[in-house]
Amino acid sequence: MKTTHRGGHLGSLGIATALGTLMALAGPGMVQADDNEAFITQTSSGNQATQTQTGDDNRARIRQLSPGAGGHIATQIQAGEDNDAEIKQVGSSHEASQSQTGDDNDASIDQGGLNNFAMQVQSGDKNEATINQTSSTTDNTATQTQSGDDNDATISQSVGTTNSATQTQTGNDNFADIDQAGSNLTATQIQTGNDHKALINQSGTNNTASQTQSTANNEAEIHQFNQNNTATQTQGNLGGTGNFASITQTGSNNIATQTQN
Repeated sequence: MKTTHRGGHLGSLGIATALGTLMALAGPGMVQADDNEAFITQTSSGNQATQTQTGDDNRARIRQLSPGAGGHIATQIQAGEDNDAEIKQVGSSHEASQSQTGDDNDASIDQGGLNNFAMQVQSGDKNEATINQTSSTTDNTATQTQSGDDNDATISQSVGTTNSATQTQTGNDNFADIDQAGSNLTATQIQTGNDHKALINQSGTNNTASQTQSTANNEAEIHQFNQNNTATQTQGNLGGTGNFASITQTGSNNIATQTQN
């Protein structure tokens, strides 16, 4: 079931149209879907919103409010049961997409500022992904990909420009968190296996942090302040479990690398 709206203001009429279209599409020859809800609200002009849901008891919302010049683009795709997706974009020319396959997944994007990009892809059950980009951000990029069950990923970009955050988790019961407040910050987290925890906290300018964890039960933390720092952590590539690694950089032009296998 698919609903697309471009431009204009969609209040209660837009919501009714979206739901009516979804019901009309569920005709003979198509997969039956029950008790899904879809909401679209767009203010001003030049916005694009698309919702597609297959399965039962899914809920999707898109609100694009005050885009200014250029408009926003939002896409939501859900297949399964009891999934929940929500996109809210305020400012100018944001782009957000959410794709969820499975059951009981939850995805949330809330963008402020200018020209931010956010993408969430989840497959499996009971995964949770959250992206928050505030009104003081410009040209930031946040990407989350999760495959498995009971994974949790959070990205918060509160202040600054041209920051990039990427999280990829494959397995079960993994947790990843990235907090960025600055400019030209880059953070990457890749976790494969089960029960990993990864945290990156960045402020300042031109800092780069990377974490890669495999096997199970590994934990990694990186804290960066000031500027031009680089930190890399790798754990569990040779089957090691239960490792802990921590890097804190408070000055400038530092390089740190940790490997525990």
